[in-house]
Amino acid sequence: MTGKVCEIFESIQGEGLYQGERHIFVRLGKCNLDCVFCDTDFSRTKDMTIDEVLIEIKKYKDIEVVSVTGGEPLVQIDFFRLLAAGIKKSGKKVYLETNGTLYREITLVLEVIDIISMDFKLPSVSKNRALWFEHSEFLKAAYSAGKDVFVKIVVGVNAEDNDILRAVDIIGGICKEIKVIIQPEHPYEAELKSRMVQISRMFNEAGIDVTIKEQLHKKLGVR
Repeated sequence: MTGKVCEIFESIQGEGLYQGERHIFVRLGKCNLDCVFCDTDFSRTKDMTIDEVLIEIKKYKDIEVVSVTGGEPLVQIDFFRLLAAGIKKSGKKVYLETNGTLYREITLVLEVIDIISMDFKLPSVSKNRALWFEHSEFLKAAYSAGKDVFVKIVVGVNAEDNDILRAVDIIGGICKEIKVIIQPEHPYEAELKSRMVQISRMFNEAGIDVTIKEQLHKKLGVR
């Protein structure tokens, strides 16, 4: 079996709850969405077998976590499931970076995932259609399975309050203890400073713990 792979490399985790840790990144080359802020270069995609990917991963012996990102890894569900199983068999942890929309697919691979970084797409920012139902079902599945799951929300200059409040309602309705990271869209961090504080208060008022984190790898100028 082969899958579409953009690149395999090691770097710091620039986003989310585990920001600053060194991870191995496997960037897969398919997606079911088309976000305006996406920075994946799909022109670099090549076909690789599971064994070929695992051989590349084994080169980084001192790094314990493999972040499988994209694109959207769950679009290639069969490839991802076998890859994740191989990663776990090698003794490393599987960190899934996902857009949190493929709620049926996530139930098929929960046993081979250790950490789930779930993006919550605001339609006013990503310019995709509203994905409230998909996000709700995905987060329910991940949380009910007892996985280490957190939510990341990219906030742009066009983020609408109604979108934020809908996200607050959905996340809070599942569990107010789920960690939420709000991330200013690059390169508008300076413009969004006061807006980020305002949005964090909207979550706090609902009893949800939220943290503001900029993209660390962008600030440091690394991949």
